[in-house]
Amino acid sequence: MENVGDDVGSLYLDFKARYLFGSEAEYMKEGFVKLGNGRVTYDVSKSKTNLLQIHLGIYFNVIF
Repeated sequence: MENVGDDVGSLYLDFKARYLFGSEAEYMKEGFVKLGNGRVTYDVSKSKTNLLQIHLGIYFNVIF
C-alpha cells in the first residue's frame, strides 16, 4: 500500500552572482551638442563599465 504524501517532489534553488570589471567609456547624452557662433561644441560624459549580475533560479518537480 502506498502512502499519499511520501513522494511530493523536489525543489531546487540556484543563486549566482558575478562582478565584471570593465574599463571607462565615453559617450554623449541627448542635448549635449550645442551650436553657437558658427561652431559646434559637445560635452562628453565618462563612466566606468563595471557590471554586477545576479541570477536567481527556482526549479521544482512535482510527482503526481
